[in-house]
Amino acid sequence: PQKHVYFTAKTELKEQPDGSRMYVGSMPGKNASNGLPYFFDEYFDAKKAKEILTADLVDENRLNTVMKDLIQTLSEDSYYTESSLEVWVENIKKLATMLGFAVDRKAYKEAPDTFKGDFALFMKTIRVGVTSRDRTPNLFYVLKVLGKDRVLARLKQIS
Repeated sequence: PQKHVYFTAKTELKEQPDGSRMYVGSMPGKNASNGLPYFFDEYFDAKKAKEILTADLVDENRLNTVMKDLIQTLSEDSYYTESSLEVWVENIKKLATMLGFAVDRKAYKEAPDTFKGDFALFMKTIRVGVTSRDRTPNLFYVLKVLGKDRVLARLKQIS
């Protein structure tokens, strides 16, 4: 069965033409892209994402390696179809470990040179790589809404 993700918006109490007052949504509509720009391809900025991630991952060669690994591994459907947030997070943690990122913060602090980064950097890499922003809703939902094809296309623009 198909899954749908719904977004709720703020409501405002507005006076209607007949003088009554009712709550109406302030989004979505023609201004929806202002509040949710990461879902619109025309607002995805690969250059900005690459600048942010190159600084975080030390250099462009390392960024390209991580992006290629992400493109290969995030091509699995389970990252977009999993219905349980908890299972998805566990799978993302396994992926982070497999790609050389530390999931255990203590292990990372004890030996940072043995990892590409910590789990927070791994998640930021996906987030910025997919949205060109470092603050978004939960990636579980972002990946579901964007879908595999759009996620991979955006990551390919950076690598």
